[in-house]
Amino acid sequence: MVISKVDSHLYVGDLYTAHCLFDHVRQPITPDSDSEIEVNEAEYNIKGVITACFDTPDWCNRSDECTYQSPAFSHLVKSPHCDRSYIDLHVDRIKNRPDVKSDSDDSKEHVNSFVLHMVINAEDSSNERLFRAFPFTYDFVEAVHNMEDGNTFIHW
Repeated sequence: MVISKVDSHLYVGDLYTAHCLFDHVRQPITPDSDSEIEVNEAEYNIKGVITACFDTPDWCNRSDECTYQSPAFSHLVKSPHCDRSYIDLHVDRIKNRPDVKSDSDDSKEHVNSFVLHMVINAEDSSNERLFRAFPFTYDFVEAVHNMEDGNTFIHW
């Protein structure tokens, strides 16, 4: 997993890294697990992801059933830069797996994590939507930092 820090609250990487972003909550913790890797993944505090390519991470569910509304999402949908014709803004539900090392019944319950996800429906044309999404990208990074107290990961 390779993550590059661009700014204090902004990281970039590739699609493979995006697939692995939430493994520290999705994969069960077993006695064989390398807990150091899981802690390192968690310390990035990624609460927003921007997909700037044609492929979405495997945890992206774009579920209409996800009714969780974060303060950042509520703020961003009202932004004048949020053009739904080329920006898919939604909240993904990341289903956490239980800790198999623990015998506690509480730890075996599935808990959900949520991530604010922006997918730029880019296309190869003279009026490239990727570049038109830049103003909203700035709004997104600021909202995730200020309202969710988290960081943003952009992958291509």
